[in-house]
Amino acid sequence: MKRLMSVILIQLLAVAWLLALYVLFGMSACTHPVEHLLAIPVAVLPPALPVICRLGSDVRVRRWLADLDGE
Repeated sequence: MKRLMSVILIQLLAVAWLLALYVLFGMSACTHPVEHLLAIPVAVLPPALPVICRLGSDVRVRRWLADLDGE
């Protein structure tokens, strides 16, 4: 179950990273891509970390993952 949770968390981080890249590079005002690449970990990961930690400690999520392991 811990392995599954870590895989899900890694995938969520990857999706957040790709979404941030899409938003930053999709905007026409983006003229400094290197600066944006350096700013993404600062802008995306700290707000996402409490959400991911909260999801990981929620009893309902653990129960749902346990149900998935049993199937």
